[in-house]
Amino acid sequence: MNQDKETALVGNIRQQLERHADALDEITLARLAAARKTALAQPERSPGRWVPLAGLAAAAAVLLALLLVQQVRSPDAGWEVLMAQDDIELIEDLDFYAWLEATQPSS
Repeated sequence: MNQDKETALVGNIRQQLERHADALDEITLARLAAARKTALAQPERSPGRWVPLAGLAAAAAVLLALLLVQQVRSPDAGWEVLMAQDDIELIEDLDFYAWLEATQPSS
């Protein structure tokens, strides 16, 4: 829509709204004025108790993201712990333990 058509449309809508507003009865106008006055007199709502909870939730989300990123960066960290232990022969005989598990009857 070009600028001239848009300006004409806005002007037409404004004229119709003003015509309908002029046709309102006094009771409706008084009720609208009272509602407007009440709405403007309302104090602004403070953020209240939700702000600390939102901050806590954001901090928990950041911590979770950092832990997940750290886990993705070092997936072999578990093997390093196993290799550092004294029972290296357990790791060396993994084929034996796999064969043993495969030959055992399931219970």
